Amino acid sequence: MQGDGDSEIALVVEDDDLIDCTMDGQTYPVARFAATLRRALFKEHLGLIPPQNCEGPGEQVTSFMRCAPVPNEDQTGDHYDRLVADPLADSTLQLWNDTARKNREVFTELFRPVPTNLVRDWKAYDVSSITQQARGLIVWCLLVTTFRTTSRR
Repeated sequence: MQGDGDSEIALVVEDDDLIDCTMDGQTYPVARFAATLRRALFKEHLGLIPPQNCEGPGEQVTSFMRCAPVPNEDQTGDHYDRLVADPLADSTLQLWNDTARKNREVFTELFRPVPTNLVRDWKAYDVSSITQQARGLIVWCLLVTTFRTTSRR
């Protein structure tokens, strides 16, 4: 490993605990650690893991919030795990693409990035009619209010 200021890490995991996993509709024995790590990363990226807030005394502390050697609870087979269990399934790809598309739509609506592949002609860059409606320099940010409301579910 070589780096130019970046941090690098290598890890070798030997896992003899095999579970059955489906890939492209066929069942294969796979290492539990690798399969559950991939599924957890997919669920995290797709927003399928509920918020793990511990702000008050009534909040539920999960095994994922505890440090080693407390083992994490087995989530293989739960609803969200089944959604991402087969990384090559059409349904997983559809979920991935639908989530990315929706997130892009929300991001574009909120932040109006330029350039964007949604612009098809120069008229789309003309925002004079919108900017004439704005007055002053202040902006109310609904995103903060919405985030705090939805993160406590």
